[in-house]
Amino acid sequence: MTYSFSVQHNGKLYQCEREVTGKRSLQQTITVLGVGSKEDSASYGQRGHPTVSMESIARIIAHEIIGRT
Repeated sequence: MTYSFSVQHNGKLYQCEREVTGKRSLQQTITVLGVGSKEDSASYGQRGHPTVSMESIARIIAHEIIGRT
């Protein structure tokens, strides 16, 4: 499943996506459109981090991706 979101960095708005894969254990890959992407190393679900934290972590990773450029 792919979810769209945006982040603002240094006054510029970036369009982003996070692709969530898995069933019981969820993983996500974050993409900042036109900049790059990065896999989240964490697993989410019953035996991992809470799924409610996925979006906020995706925003942090998006800022990391933008900061690399």
